[in-house]
Amino acid sequence: MNIAIIIAGGSGTRMGQDIPKQFINVYDKPVLIYTLEGFQKHPQIDAIEVVCLDGWHDILKAYAKQFNIDKLKWVVSGGRNPSGTAFTIWKGNVPTTISSSSMTGSGRWWTRQCFRM
Repeated sequence: MNIAIIIAGGSGTRMGQDIPKQFINVYDKPVLIYTLEGFQKHPQIDAIEVVCLDGWHDILKAYAKQFNIDKLKWVVSGGRNPSGTAFTIWKGNVPTTISSSSMTGSGRWWTRQCFRM
């Protein structure tokens, strides 16, 4: 199983907005949704996990429902800093190996290939 992990935990304080930058609308859609749609349509991605700010999980899930992102399976809180967030991602219960690394418009993402033991 290939899982896309999207890091969307930034607060965007330099943007000077009242909401995190990943939730700012661009052409009637939050920026984060563009990334989710890309993974939703990707044939080699089976599921999506998003690392998100506390207090925004339900909003993210509502947007995913509104835009038919049914591959979104997990929304987890990030750490206090990027290192803490990375630890949050990899401490999950499913054994993983990194299968690729890249950048997206709304933040870093990784896919991980999961297997059962």
